[in-house]
Amino acid sequence: MLCRGYILNNLMDSMSPYWSLIISSAIFTLGHSFNDNLSLFGITNLFIAGILLGITYIYTRNLWFPISLHLFWNFIQGCVFDYNVSALNVSSVFKFDMLVKNSFNGGDFGFKGSWLCIY
Repeated sequence: MLCRGYILNNLMDSMSPYWSLIISSAIFTLGHSFNDNLSLFGITNLFIAGILLGITYIYTRNLWFPISLHLFWNFIQGCVFDYNVSALNVSSVFKFDMLVKNSFNGGDFGFKGSWLCIY
């Protein structure tokens, strides 16, 4: 609600939607960056996620769409596939153990910090 509903919406009143989208995505990334397990891939993926969520708001002008998309993304990652969600461990339907925690699988940060998420 903060990044799309307030920041992006207000920035679009004073500048182009493209710059507004980049700035609000950077703020979205910064808001998720206070984590010890954050990696370069995590920062990159969070910025890309901010862009995608912002585009959905610009296109639909409906705040519920990016909110629902973000909640669904986090739910699938954590509650279904047992990944950490921004380094938070949640209960999940499936349980698996990562033998090696690295940038391919996201390590302690979770799927958002992985090579897989970029592709």
